Order: sequence, then C-alpha cells, then structure tokens
Amino acid sequence: MEGCQLLGKNLVYHTMRERLQKTWRPQGGFEIMDNDNDFYMVKFDQAADKEKVVTGGLWLIFDHCLAVTHWSP
Repeated sequence: MEGCQLLGKNLVYHTMRERLQKTWRPQGGFEIMDNDNDFYMVKFDQAADKEKVVTGGLWLIFDHCLAVTHWSP
C-alpha cells in the first residue's frame, strides 16, 4: 500500500481516482482510500504497478505535483 497527496490542489474522490488511472495507466487494478487531510492510500493489484508509481518519476495532475511514498504504519 502506498500513500499519495496532491500538493496545492484538492480533488474529490472520483476525480482523483480518474486522474490517477489516466496518469499511471496500471496493468492491473487499484483501490484508493481517502484518509482526510487530502491524503490518499493506494493499494495495487500488481506489484509491478506499485513499483512503477513509486519509482516512475515526477507525477503531475492538473499541473500539480503528486507526492507518492511507501506507506508504513
């Protein structure tokens, strides 16, 4: 599971999910959970998609940086 936050912009759940799908283009599915404070948890069906997102570079949504990090309890 990974965490992500869109810096400088707030998006509602369905818009965030749609934009992540278009931006990341995962091979498998993924789930997102809104944890308030504009922070989302993302669970990928495939490990390769997770690695792509975490190591894939700078992600932009509506010209705002998407901060992605490994989640830890």
